[in-house]
Amino acid sequence: MDHWRAAAYARYARAVRDHSEPADADQILKDADRLWRTVRNAELAGLDGAQVIRAAVAGRPFTGARSHSAVLDARIREDTGHLRPGVRDSWSASLPSFGDPELARYMAELPPRWTTGSGALPSTPPAGPRCGRRRRSVRSLKTEIGEPTGRPGPAGSAGTGG
Repeated sequence: MDHWRAAAYARYARAVRDHSEPADADQILKDADRLWRTVRNAELAGLDGAQVIRAAVAGRPFTGARSHSAVLDARIREDTGHLRPGVRDSWSASLPSFGDPELARYMAELPPRWTTGSGALPSTPPAGPRCGRRRRSVRSLKTEIGEPTGRPGPAGSAGTGG
């Protein structure tokens, strides 16, 4: 697990422990992966994750729930599901807050993963047929690389091919 995710999950777990009864918190934290994704989506929409958790827990018991984390997740989705992620000004603005300032500074200095896959990005695109010199249809590109171009047919049929 990467650093920002571990730090975010630790903050979420702290919020659950701070705002829930101890027995409920233990049940919530048993299976919280989906819950953490929901809280992270709320944060990307501009909300504070700890406050989202507090609002979903406050004054609402988990009596009779088979899965406390699923109940909490559903409550948060009900409250925040209509929100869309906000547009960030920069890469570092999309990072969650970290408790350790040194870690936060380090994470802000890292480039996004998509920029480091094959080294530095070239200043000019290389010449070649796949670099935008002419537009191609998806069908022609699929034909070139040997992928089927037709729509798949019903299960077990050969499809329409292309």
